[in-house]
This record gives sequence, C-alpha cells and structure tokens, in this order.
Amino acid sequence: MSGPALTLGGLNDAAPAHRVALAFPEGSASFGDLVARSSRLARLLAARGVARGDRVGLWMPNRPEWMVAALACWRLGAGVFALNPRLRAGDMGKLIAQSGIRALIVEGETGEAPWAEILREIPEERRASLALLVSADAAPEILPGLPQVAMTEADALSAAPLDDARPGDVAMVFATSGTTSGPKLVLHSHERLAAQARDIAARLLPDPAGARPLLSIPFAGAFGFTIALMSLASAATLLVERRFVPAESVARIRASGVTHLYGTDDMADKWLEAAEETPAFPGVSYMGFAAYTPNLGDIAERAEARGLRMIGMYGMSELLAFFSAQPADAPAAERGNGGGHALCPTARMRVCHPDDDRELPLGEAGELQVLSPNRFLEYLDNPEANAGAFADGGWFRTGDLARMTPDGRMVFLSRIKDVLRLGGWLTDPAEIEAVVRAQPGVASAQVVAIPMDRSVRPVACVIARAGETPDEAAIIAACQAELAIWKAPVRVLTFDDFPVTDSPNGAKVQRNVLRDRAAARLGA
Repeated sequence: MSGPALTLGGLNDAAPAHRVALAFPEGSASFGDLVARSSRLARLLAARGVARGDRVGLWMPNRPEWMVAALACWRLGAGVFALNPRLRAGDMGKLIAQSGIRALIVEGETGEAPWAEILREIPEERRASLALLVSADAAPEILPGLPQVAMTEADALSAAPLDDARPGDVAMVFATSGTTSGPKLVLHSHERLAAQARDIAARLLPDPAGARPLLSIPFAGAFGFTIALMSLASAATLLVERRFVPAESVARIRASGVTHLYGTDDMADKWLEAAEETPAFPGVSYMGFAAYTPNLGDIAERAEARGLRMIGMYGMSELLAFFSAQPADAPAAERGNGGGHALCPTARMRVCHPDDDRELPLGEAGELQVLSPNRFLEYLDNPEANAGAFADGGWFRTGDLARMTPDGRMVFLSRIKDVLRLGGWLTDPAEIEAVVRAQPGVASAQVVAIPMDRSVRPVACVIARAGETPDEAAIIAACQAELAIWKAPVRVLTFDDFPVTDSPNGAKVQRNVLRDRAAARLGA
C-alpha cells in the first residue's frame, strides 16, 4: 500500500463528497452524506457512553443505516461486531456473551425480522454486558431497564467530521462460521483493514470513477464487508440489494449499468438461469466469486459460454474475502479455482505439511500458510487458538489445503478439517464427491471418513434426484474404476438433506454432524 496509514473513517473522509457512495433501489447516499450522518451519530453514541475500545454489535440487514452506524463506531474508536441478520435467540445470546458488546444497533419498527422478540428471548445473564440499545428507526421499549435511543435523535447534532480512532484500534469483529467447532471472534484493526482495502481496490477496481459494483450479500459477513470496504477505499459507487432475488437482481444489473459482480458460485448459477439471454451481462467486466457448492465446479466455463468472465478468489474472516484472485486472462478452467495471486503486494504464501510446518515441494498439497501485513490481529480472549494460529516467523496457518503453481499462484483445494486421512494419504473429499455426483440419481454428495474394520474408510452421503433412487453398488463400482482403491467409498447412504450452518455468505454443510449421522446409521 502506498500513502499513510488510515482509519476507516479517514477512508470515508478522503472520498469525493458529491459522489454517490451507496445506491439502493429506494434511494442513495453520497460519501458526504455518510460523513455527516456518521459524525452526528458518533456524537450521539458518545453522549450515551460509547467510547474508544468498546465493542458495538451491528445487527441489521443491508440498508444505508448499517454503513452509517459502522462509520459512527469507527469514528469513536469503537469496534463493530458484525452480526448475521438471520441469527436467532440461541446464537445471538452466545455471541453477545462471548463478545461483551456494550451496545447493540438494530432495525426499528420498519424491520422485517422479529428482532425485538428475539432479544426478549435471550436470557438476561447472556446480555449482561449491554448498556445501550440503538434502533435505526423509532421503536417502543424492548428490554425494560436497558437504555434505548433511535438513530434519528442524532439529526440535530453537529455534522462536522469527527475521527477519534487510532490506526491500531480494533475496527471489526467477525465470528468464524464454526462448522466443526464453536465460533472464534476475529479482531481486525483500522490500519490493516484500510491497507488491505486500498490494495484490493487498486487491483480489482482500477477505474473507480466508472465502476459500479453490485453487492447482493449481507454487509455483515467478511465477503460482503470486503466488497463494501473496497468500494469505500476506491470511492466507487456501490449498488446494494437488501436481499438476493435473482430475477430482480438481473433486471437491476442491466438497468443500472453494473460493471462488477461479486458473490458465490450458486449465485452465479441463479443469475445465469434468470438472465436467459446470451451474452448474459454485456456491461459486466467480471464476476469475482467464492466456490461453496461442490456440484458447480464447471460454473466458470459455463459462464464463459454466456459471455460472463468469472474470477475465482480466496479469503476468510482472518484475511478478508479478497486475499487473492486468479488472473483475469487465465483460461476459464483455471479461473474457476479459488486462489490466485495475493492482492497485497508484500504478502507471501507457502504450502506446508500440516503436522510440522515443513514447506512442501512445488505442486504438492498441504496447509496454506500466509505472511501478510494486513492479516487479523488475534482471536478475542482465546489464547489457545492464538497460540495455534501462527507458525514461526508469524506465518498464519489458514487451515486450508492448497498447492502452489510454478508462476506463484495458489490453488485452494479444501479445508484441512474436511480432508480425509485414508490409507495414510491426505485425500480431498471433493475428488471423490465429483465422481459420486456424476452417477445416475445423485443430486448432491458429501464424503466423510468413518472408523470401520480397524481403519478409517470413506462413506458417501448423497441426496437423490427427484423421483430417482441412487444405486449404491453402481456408485461404488464407478468410484473403484476411476479412483485409487483407498478413495472408493465402502458405503453410499441416502439422506433427505444435509445439516448446514447459516452464515452471511451462505449455508455450509456441517461435515462433523453429517459424519456422526452416517456413523449412527452404520452402527460405527
């Protein structure tokens, strides 16, 4: 990154005041509007006791007030805990207690989720840290005894720019998805987020004045937040949707001159289906995407045939969503892989043996480790996780299986915890799943490892296509014909659905829960 270290409020202040920052279907806000509204709200929060070093929960769907509230907290030096707007009482209570947030900012009476009811269901001891409830719009008293204020009460206060934050202050808190364990709370500082945002913007939005990226996923996740932060750093106009409705989204892409799309592989699939025409989106430069859906491995090539260039990216809560990206000029089959070159010019990547941090030869699969000046600070109040997160020299252990290519690109393969240890070999389950999904009657597949016959054996869990019945013997025979013997499933179990955990970026299969269900079915 060139230039001085910045705070996130400083990024807002540096943008042209007249330029539109956020464009929603129902209206827009300029960068100057964000400066004024967030500075007013910062003064209101300060008067109600929010101070530098506090953590503030932000729990609402995409709307201008989300960014106004976040900027207000950042200007005070308070950290924002981005909460999934689809959370319910059980998870909300755990996260409030774990994070120790001092204030919670929610929707008002115009909100769509039953947030007031959800808050009342949270046991008092789990929300003991809360000293203030803030609603985007006026709302009746929610929790007796808890001070409550509406954001609109800030309208009469001074709009002069305010920024009391320091570059090293915690700016953002993300909860990891917790598909195999409880969530960890990831802390990011102003200066590292600002630096990464500027690096990302320089590479992905080289012409910000003419760029009109679209955000169709929640601000609250690392993916959506990274898109918003990139737009803030580049002073590009970000078109935002409250929710993802493919047909409505396609109409807006075409009518509003969207230039860049970002989302998941299944979103791309739905966009292409709703678009019908070819080329699907002639005004779109590219779509940056994350691969979450195993049976959409050919999405980049299918999109290419429809005139949409897709670029596989890689990221995580600890590194933000766009840590790396595949080259735009690579063949579609290569661009369809997560990974690529690091977007921070000084960041480095290596692949190591997951047991001893020994760097592996080029092309060999192992754990991806990252050395970046823009990575997260630490996990909140979790010394065990912090101790295990870093190798000697400050290399961050991502927990992801990857390999390096001769030209310095990284290719993401899977999560290490998803990797199966079969026959003494680390085996990517996606390789087996691809063969299983190709068989008649199979709509979706997940492969888990089950202890059987004094060893660990692969078991395929499948969801059947409507009106069809997968043939277990035929599937096993097909796998034996195409895969190494230790990779071929010994059983194929049919399920109605797979257990998933919800995140702002989409649903993720809970492999540990699925493994337990498969083991119970087999009596293992």
